Amino acid sequence: MCKPVALKLLNLYQTGRLGHYTLDHVPDIRQEVA
Repeated sequence: MCKPVALKLLNLYQTGRLGHYTLDHVPDIRQEVA
């Protein structure tokens, strides 16, 4: 698992932009986890 990505998502979640960026980054996250 890529920690920088997780930290990014946590940061975005705190800023309230997670919804927008999740759609953008989910494919990348799945690639790294898979």
